[in-house]
Amino acid sequence: MGGGEPTDAELVQRARAGDPRAFGGLFDRHSGRVWHVLRAVSRFSKEETEDLLQETFIRAHQHLASLEKPELFGAWVSMIARREAMASAIGSKRRAASEEALAREVELHHGWTSEPKSSAAVAVVRELVLALPEGPERQTVERFYIDGNCTVTELAEELQVAKGTITARLTRFRSRVKRRLAALLVAAGDETTPHGYSKGGA
Repeated sequence: MGGGEPTDAELVQRARAGDPRAFGGLFDRHSGRVWHVLRAVSRFSKEETEDLLQETFIRAHQHLASLEKPELFGAWVSMIARREAMASAIGSKRRAASEEALAREVELHHGWTSEPKSSAAVAVVRELVLALPEGPERQTVERFYIDGNCTVTELAEELQVAKGTITARLTRFRSRVKRRLAALLVAAGDETTPHGYSKGGA
């Protein structure tokens, strides 16, 4: 191209050869386009979009050798951005469903329904999940409470065990959570025990 700007293909070739400035040039040239692709997929915050933008170009750099047509870098990196954005949006929905399931577990089984206490109880549930040793019980609890978005029946089919086995594992875990929450209530000197009963009587 003489003394003009290098093409995408030329920048890709230089980046593959180890020139960091070449990939920086690709970033500068296409980051605006990628930004708009990300925002078009979902209503990400500015911070989330910036994180996804960086992740998109990191993945592009990691897989640069697989790009068969370097002149199509712009379309290729936009495809990566769209895939990253969709995965993030799905992950956000799953996390929201997981938090809802944890909060529902606390409310239905442990009676902590005010916002500050519910938040603390959800943290306790999550802590106890992560404290479980690796094995079938932890796998069951993680899938049901952390991953969320599955029923006992679906989980039994997925793990290829009886529905009663899943129920038993979840029941054991609920018992641990209940004991831990009760201990926290005592330690905090809370005047209201689960399900609205006062310490002093009915």
